[in-house]
Amino acid sequence: MKRLAGSAYWIYSAATVGSLALAVVVLMRDRSGDGASAEPMLFGLPQSELTLILMSATLLFGLLFTLPSLRRSQTVQQELTDRAAKLEVAVVTDPLTGLYNRRYFEDAFDEYLKEFSKINAPLALLTLDLDHFKSVNDTYGHDAGDVVLKQLALRLQKLTREHDIVARTGGEEFCIVAPFPQSEQIRPFAERVCRMVAEMRIDIGAVVLRPTVSIGVASTLDGVFTKRELIKLSDERLYQAKETGRNKVCA
Repeated sequence: MKRLAGSAYWIYSAATVGSLALAVVVLMRDRSGDGASAEPMLFGLPQSELTLILMSATLLFGLLFTLPSLRRSQTVQQELTDRAAKLEVAVVTDPLTGLYNRRYFEDAFDEYLKEFSKINAPLALLTLDLDHFKSVNDTYGHDAGDVVLKQLALRLQKLTREHDIVARTGGEEFCIVAPFPQSEQIRPFAERVCRMVAEMRIDIGAVVLRPTVSIGVASTLDGVFTKRELIKLSDERLYQAKETGRNKVCA
């Protein structure tokens, strides 16, 4: 399609240039003539009539073939561009919740660590895990579990800031990478997330579910500065929150 449209464009351009050149020649001849001489013939037709026919044919060719071909080519190109953009988003997005997936989370986390280490600003990692989520799936089915995950994702998106990274990194596990200007802001933010989840009421028809999360928090203020160390420390504190009662923050 692209090659065909390109050929049509060049044919149309050449025909237009040829017709215009012929028209200029005819006009110059008419101006230089005395009006008494007979008009030269070309292919059995007066040059003026032939010029008019060629210009009309060029215009008709453009209207009927060239311009529609170019429009179709542009439409195809736009569709391909849109499809490529959707695929690019799909590669880094969790299909169920619409949050970033683990692949994007790890790449972006690396970049954040590099940038915030340059300005010596605190960077926190929150690892969240839904409490007793397996029992929700076992008791009410995976559809109910999916509803809980989607609702939690929506709440996290509303609570976090534009520059925070919010990702679903496992089945019922979520991570938030968040920079803070002051260290005192980190734990209150995690506590706010925990309370927000505890206040959720999810109606699945038969019952109203009341999910909770346990949260482990690690930051560069803990003296760890690599992605691997921060994830490990955050996981350890998440398990500590689970073991000491759930629905709480360990930081």
